[in-house]
Parts: sequence; C-alpha cells; structure tokens
Amino acid sequence: MNNRPTRLLLNAGHALDHLFLLIFATAVTSIAADFGIARWEDLMPYSVAAFFFFGVGSLPAGRMGDHWGRRPMMVVFFVGMGLASLLVSITTSPLQIALALALLGCFASIYHPVGIPMLVQGVARPG
Repeated sequence: MNNRPTRLLLNAGHALDHLFLLIFATAVTSIAADFGIARWEDLMPYSVAAFFFFGVGSLPAGRMGDHWGRRPMMVVFFVGMGLASLLVSITTSPLQIALALALLGCFASIYHPVGIPMLVQGVARPG
C-alpha cells in the first residue's frame, strides 16, 4: 500500500486498539473509588468480557472484512471504538461498565483481522 495517510491512520488505529483496552486496567483504582467499591480488585472481573470479545470477535470481523470490504470495516472500527469509549465513560455501576467494555472489545476485535491485511496488501515483501 503506497497511500501514506491510510498507512498512518491504520497504525494509529492499531495503537488505539490496544490503548483503549488497557485504559480500564490503568484507571481501575479511580473507577472503583467512584463506584464506591473498597477494593479495586473486586472490579477487575468486570473487564473479562472485553477481552473475551476482543479475541472471539476477530473471527466474524475478518469474515465481514472479506465480505463487505476492509475500508468499510475500518470505518466501523473507528466509529465503534469512539462511541463505545464514550459509553464506557458515562457508566455508573459495575454492570454498566462490564457491558460497555464488552461492546468496546467487540469493536476492538475488528482491527487485527482487517487493519493488518490492509497494511500488507500489495507489498512485495510483507514480512
């Protein structure tokens, strides 16, 4: 791929993909305090669904990328990550944050099976 702006956007998407999933792990002590939970460790199980869907969701995401096209799926990725992140930011309970993080994991699962192939398509030596 010779389109430099697209390459830069895809690389930024990869960074955001991993960053957004780890924000909760970094901020969990503050979030627990805001939710009135004494031990931040008690809040960690609520993030499991995010990582589950991040892994499992890559299978249908790759299929949809092949079926609908990679560019439209990357639009779904960026819009979905943004909206799911906003949803996470307005949660007020552990159950709400678990559901919002699960949605975030679903959208985060799109990047690897769709964005990485976009980066290497048409490259003579992708390794």
